[in-house]
Amino acid sequence: MKPVLEVRGLRIDYPRPGTWLGRRKTLTAVVDVSLAVEAGRTLGIIGESGSGKSSIARAMLGLVEPMAGEILVDGQVVRTATDWAVARRSVQMVFQDPFASFDPRMTVAESVLEPVCCLAAVPPAQRPSRLVEVLESVGLDRAVGSRYPHELSGGQRQRVAIARALAPGPRVLVCDEPVSALDVSVQGQVVNLLLRLQAEQGLALVFISHDLAVARRVSHDLLVLRGGRQVEQGPADEVLDRPRDPYTQSLLAAAAAASR
Repeated sequence: MKPVLEVRGLRIDYPRPGTWLGRRKTLTAVVDVSLAVEAGRTLGIIGESGSGKSSIARAMLGLVEPMAGEILVDGQVVRTATDWAVARRSVQMVFQDPFASFDPRMTVAESVLEPVCCLAAVPPAQRPSRLVEVLESVGLDRAVGSRYPHELSGGQRQRVAIARALAPGPRVLVCDEPVSALDVSVQGQVVNLLLRLQAEQGLALVFISHDLAVARRVSHDLLVLRGGRQVEQGPADEVLDRPRDPYTQSLLAAAAAASR
């Protein structure tokens, strides 16, 4: 099956203050990372803080410009601003902190419909019905649309964030630590919601996490990052049950020790 989203040879550098011998300093966050995810499947990306997970996620949305490599959506290389304007209808992100991802001055309805309006993904006359549709798809009543983010619980806010990502009708959701800011009792509900939406809509998911138990539950395939480089990639069960790289083995050992 053809990948919906593909990354080839990705390199991401960030500028650092100052110069050295007349040259601007840079911090290399990601080096030569390649991955692909198909419709109806989940690619988990795991690694410690600073391993490059979020940088890759942002590059997939065009929020970070890579120094090298390619991003492909539905087999088409995405380079220009015009390319990204089209690609963002197909690829949307669910951020880690649902509260920080909303404008507190906007109602839920305004926030959910914001990407629809910006991308012109749904005709104006159909937007009210689209709002109700996506809110109900994440288990929220239409009355929530008139409320503000501070009036919602953490779990409700993340459901709204998922609804907003779904509103333009994407084929891929990039989920950057989508449950790490939630209470443990709510994490399972949100994970179940994402799995249900995937089953119903055939979504491809990129699921970034530092929690190996969550990654195992949701992922068909796994990519392990260390210091911005991929050290292991393959079917999730194979990577987690028979890890080949010492770094992956150390992550699993640390997780096992923490659970005791």
